[in-house]
Amino acid sequence: MGVGAWLEIDLLRQRREDYGQVRPQVVSTRSLLRRGALIGIALPAGLLLICGWLLVRNQWLAAEARSLLPAQQEYGDLEQRLQTTRTKLKQLDDQNQEIAKALADVRSSSAFLTELQRRIPTRLQLDSVVVEGKGLTLLGEGDPEGGFKMVNAFLLSLKNSSFLDSSSVILVDAVFDERKQSPRLRYQVKANFASDAAEASAGRLRQLGANGVALRVELMRRLGLLP
Repeated sequence: MGVGAWLEIDLLRQRREDYGQVRPQVVSTRSLLRRGALIGIALPAGLLLICGWLLVRNQWLAAEARSLLPAQQEYGDLEQRLQTTRTKLKQLDDQNQEIAKALADVRSSSAFLTELQRRIPTRLQLDSVVVEGKGLTLLGEGDPEGGFKMVNAFLLSLKNSSFLDSSSVILVDAVFDERKQSPRLRYQVKANFASDAAEASAGRLRQLGANGVALRVELMRRLGLLP
């Protein structure tokens, strides 16, 4: 007896009739095998299609990347040249700033000497003015009577000068020199020039008689080399 014959035997027909049930439909094994085979083939086929699409896509992207290599190289060269140009411009700007500051330097100008003359008390004498970089050293002497008060007044006046850093003005020494026929009070003052001395004093340069420095500062400001 074949498989089909066994499938046709219905041992439960009477019971189904008693309970009003319908006989289940018999499905052919060949149909089941065909359906399973189709499902089994469809999944690998789908995976193969996806893999093929990904492979083609990857090759296309690789070709696009290779076509962009010359543009990338050109962009890198342009970026390098641009960076080099920026560096040179920065160096030129720094040099121009240094030149502008040198042209507008007030440390050894007549304006600063006039400033000292206006600020030193009449009973004090200024013997030496030494400028070393941003540092300033003043040496002088004065009458013993009231000399210390005059030196202190000179210090306070220097602290108010726009040329100097007020916090750096100090009295290094003040002693009586009795080696001469008439005793004298000798003093030494040190200070540092303000970092913005030229800019801070720009409005007073002409009043101090430094017309040349004032003109240079105005020109540097117009050119944007000074704030």
